Amino acid sequence: WPELWEDWHAQLMKHNQAFDLGITLSDHQTFRAVFESAVASDRLQNELIALASFSHQVGGVHLDVEVKVEQTSRAAISRFRRFVQTLATRLHRLKPRRQLSIFLPSGTYAHLYDTKALRTIDWVVLQGYDAHFLDSPRAGPVAPLAGTDAVSWEKMLQLADSMKLPHNRLLMGFPLYGYEWTVPSCQPRGVHQGIGGLTSLLPLKAMPNASFRGDIQSQVARHGAQVETESTSLYYLFDNGQGSCTVGWFEDSWSLKIKADWLKQNGLAGLAFFPLGYDQGVLTRILRDHWPRP
Repeated sequence: WPELWEDWHAQLMKHNQAFDLGITLSDHQTFRAVFESAVASDRLQNELIALASFSHQVGGVHLDVEVKVEQTSRAAISRFRRFVQTLATRLHRLKPRRQLSIFLPSGTYAHLYDTKALRTIDWVVLQGYDAHFLDSPRAGPVAPLAGTDAVSWEKMLQLADSMKLPHNRLLMGFPLYGYEWTVPSCQPRGVHQGIGGLTSLLPLKAMPNASFRGDIQSQVARHGAQVETESTSLYYLFDNGQGSCTVGWFEDSWSLKIKADWLKQNGLAGLAFFPLGYDQGVLTRILRDHWPRP
């Protein structure tokens, strides 16, 4: 698909910007098919090197591999780790040098990588979101800084430390989306009915998918917002007229500044926003002003 980049490529050249190719793999059967085969994994690596060499606007490759170690084989994991090391070496040897970054999920997903493979990687994006998600048992913050949730920024940093990752190569994933649930108890962290829905910080021109419910800004304008201090996250809560309440959890400029200060205090490299555009550039500009480059 490099031929489909023409408009994007032209804009990047105009503004002298680079981008990384994001490669996603989240199916354990596909993971085994690729990484239990030397032929398949070598072919994938050669294709990635060719794509990274397509243009000087390609700054590198970003791997988003989300497979639990217990769902795959030792042989596939071992070859994947060698694949990462070799890919990094080949990207670094290109002229100009390309970088390799990875997304590091929480839990056993993270153990696809070992210390040796991680040493070769330029940037690691820690999972800073989805502490609660569409079909999680309860409503709750998407990106808590601290607290008892299974995923929090503090716990992800502890995971990175256990894997001996230097703080100056770490970025934390920051969500520009939120989740909204129907909660019979009308408690912000209550058990919810059905599957939740996605929200964006500001209105979008088109609905991304069927589970999308609208924008946070409109809900807050109608119902106000409340703060949970420990998680440094926000929520709105209102009676939906159907014998239950609607609760929506999200991050905004207030929580962004607190979490950016926490990143500075811990010496992290910065934030990775996801998905770009869900804030119409508002939060990304705030971070730029709040945390200017040296």
